[in-house]
Amino acid sequence: MTAALSPTKRDPLASLTLAALVIALAAVATRCTIMELNNAILDFGADGDGGGPGPSMTIALDLICWLPALLIGIRRAIDPTYVLRWHVSHLLLIGVAAWVTLSAIWAGNKFDALIGAGTWWAGASLYWAASQLCRSWLRWRPILGVSVGLLMIFVAQAVIYKYIELPETQKYWETNRAEIMSRSGRTTDDFAIQRYDQLIKNGQLQGFFRSPNTYAAVAVLAAFACAGLAWQRMRDKDEPAMVALLAIPVVFVPLVIAWTGSKTAGGTAVLAAIGLFIAWRLHEWLARKSALAYGIGVGVVLLGIVAVLTVGLTTGGLIQDSLNFRWNYWVASWHMFLAKPLLGVGWTNFGNSYLAYRLPVAAEEIKDPHNLWIRFATETGAIGLVLAVAWMAMALREATRPIAPRVASTPVNVPAWNPIQFIVVVTALFWFLRTISIFPLSLTRLEVIKTTLFAVLLLGGLVIATVRRTSGHPVADDRPAPFTLYAVLAGLLGFLLHNGLDFPMAETGPLFLFLLLLGALLGLRHPGVAGKKPQTAAAIGGLAAAGLGLVIYVGLWAVPVWIAESKIAEADATGPTGRTRDAASLYLEAMAVSPVPNPEYPRRALRWADRSEINDIFALLTKIIDADPFNAQPWLNRARYESRGQSTAAVSDFARAVSLNPNDVAMRLEYAAFLDSIGKPDEANNQIKAALDVNDQFHPDEPRRLPSAKVEELKKRLTR
Repeated sequence: MTAALSPTKRDPLASLTLAALVIALAAVATRCTIMELNNAILDFGADGDGGGPGPSMTIALDLICWLPALLIGIRRAIDPTYVLRWHVSHLLLIGVAAWVTLSAIWAGNKFDALIGAGTWWAGASLYWAASQLCRSWLRWRPILGVSVGLLMIFVAQAVIYKYIELPETQKYWETNRAEIMSRSGRTTDDFAIQRYDQLIKNGQLQGFFRSPNTYAAVAVLAAFACAGLAWQRMRDKDEPAMVALLAIPVVFVPLVIAWTGSKTAGGTAVLAAIGLFIAWRLHEWLARKSALAYGIGVGVVLLGIVAVLTVGLTTGGLIQDSLNFRWNYWVASWHMFLAKPLLGVGWTNFGNSYLAYRLPVAAEEIKDPHNLWIRFATETGAIGLVLAVAWMAMALREATRPIAPRVASTPVNVPAWNPIQFIVVVTALFWFLRTISIFPLSLTRLEVIKTTLFAVLLLGGLVIATVRRTSGHPVADDRPAPFTLYAVLAGLLGFLLHNGLDFPMAETGPLFLFLLLLGALLGLRHPGVAGKKPQTAAAIGGLAAAGLGLVIYVGLWAVPVWIAESKIAEADATGPTGRTRDAASLYLEAMAVSPVPNPEYPRRALRWADRSEINDIFALLTKIIDADPFNAQPWLNRARYESRGQSTAAVSDFARAVSLNPNDVAMRLEYAAFLDSIGKPDEANNQIKAALDVNDQFHPDEPRRLPSAKVEELKKRLTR
């Protein structure tokens, strides 16, 4: 940016950090507008093979999110006057990423754990880069602009989904439901099918994320940044049109929340708004007594946790049905934590391990505990939880300090670049990244139109946030905007509160937007670095270490995964043509190339395996189990396969499946029927008794509860 970024001294090296800012903004915007999945296929989606970018694209986007930090490091290695900033929270977040990576060693599904670990490392690098790049109000405004543009995109996507995509999805699902389930090997008892069916029938807004709650939470976070900027412009007596353009998308946020059906987002938005009002009214006192105010805030949070625990432990639940469900999740998660208190079950591995501890009254097969901190506790143990809590506590303390300096601080060494050029480059890069992200899966005419529309909206958000006025020559806005700091901080705290009841940060887009905003807040509030001794040798050493680590990561992990995923894509295209043996062969090649076993590969190979070659089927089922040993379903599938020949080997597999998911009544009854068929009636009766005991503990409205006639039939059998 020029006058926009109006320099008194031009420095070509400053172009490196400006390019870093461009990449950071475009990458975060991209990740907030796509649904990233550990496996690209959502095999019960409305189009049968729909879903989102899989692990290949996640790894590629992670590497792109590393580029800002690398460019900053290169500038620092060349330019000794560019002093890097370090916070304790930077080191703590690196510790979180390192521990998440180590957790893959003891995780059941190591592939998913390592994908998640790579994302946390990329997030840590982006968080550090944001705190280096945002050193002035001039750099703060484009970061607000991305939030404004994203809010406009979220509103547009909500309207498109509600009136265009949802009716078509509902029609396709109703017509092809049975075929899709058959093709994916799922049944009506499958929780994922039931959940998806409910979402489609209710018309809940999902958009770019797996959960409607996540969509609402991110929209609220972006809305606070947008509302804060609107209020700041109004206080600065800017053009009414600029204020109106910022206010319009905020007005639509309640509608977005209503379409998602997220009561949590509505509640946290109200609490964050109240907090923002109080903070602004007391901002002078808060500036003088920031440490005391932070301590009071921590005390309020701790009192809230104590209150929730007191109500839950004394009454056996919380005050509302959805909160009661969460309480049941958390009680089961506590027992899960006690089983592996130090190390946890490995990152992203909560869903499979949870089933052994879930309460019968909460029959849902959830994938996470709907709480950020409980997930860290159960998946990374006490060590990971302490690191995560320490990181967040220190980051919030650093972000709530009085801003220093308290005046406009336009950098001196900046390249001559018009603000419109900067905005166009960010927008073009966003359009390109989103296009290549969705290209392999769903580059339909509608998606092309949507991507172009989203790029225009992002451009509009950046213009509204970064350009001082619409008339005359465009000049970048470098005026102080203190109210926006309070608004963004309120939005971040509300987002964190939401993560105590759901887990939006489980998805990469929300996580990276949170890290970008929080890192930028740290950079803007950091004391000046003038006069500090440059540590050039340390900077070069750090850059070399990061570069070497990335080379190893790409060579040992990224490239093999990309090769494996390319073979999977080819196999998926080959199978439907009738060349099933070729497809099965490609799946096997993908399994051989993958750096660690991925259970999805043999599971999809089963679609095209020759059913007459018994050993091949058994081998694939075994590969799934080896790659994901704490998932009950593969054990059950192998037991079913073995039971066709009345093989007694099925007994141990049935027993293992039941031990991993003891509250699955249908599974126990299936096991009992097999035991009966091989002449073990006493053991069969034990399974029936256990099934009836679990059934009695189900919630009265639980769909999986056995019909009364079936219960009586089983009781009579036991009596006989």
